[in-house]
Amino acid sequence: QRSALQDKAAMADQLLAEKAALLAKIEELKKAKAINPIDGTAFFVDSASGQYGYRAQGDVVFAPGSDKITKEGQVILTNLAEELKATKFPITVVGHTDSDPIKLTADVWTRGNIHLGAHRAMSVLEFLVSKGIPEDRISLQSYGPNRPLAEGNSPEAKKKNRRVEIMLGEVLNTTASPN
Repeated sequence: QRSALQDKAAMADQLLAEKAALLAKIEELKKAKAINPIDGTAFFVDSASGQYGYRAQGDVVFAPGSDKITKEGQVILTNLAEELKATKFPITVVGHTDSDPIKLTADVWTRGNIHLGAHRAMSVLEFLVSKGIPEDRISLQSYGPNRPLAEGNSPEAKKKNRRVEIMLGEVLNTTASPN
């Protein structure tokens, strides 16, 4: 039992060290002007992969149940495209939705939220390409409702889960297992 506690304490220490390294890398990137805040997005680090990126609320970038980018979304993505042009990292656009079943546009999104998330990611990919980012730098993913930021069915939780993430491909967490 003591050994199990020691193992957990060692793992906690390792995670704290990794978090500190990620935060230091973010500060280093900010000082080097390699990353800049973009209005309408939140800069974040994915602790699982060590990748970093920009997160925009789906309600701002897209109309409900749609993959059409709003005027406000176009402004956000145009500013983000300018920032992304300054890097050479691979880009992954990730579509996320809430867990509500699609009703009004169910005939369009026959596979449900995963289908909607994929088309939203594709819309962002196409928009970034139209702003001069080479298509061969960009890939896309859709998790639909399967990777929520917030648990529960409250309006706040659902709003937080409807998002698009633009991840930069540099893996910062060098201690992560490749498997």
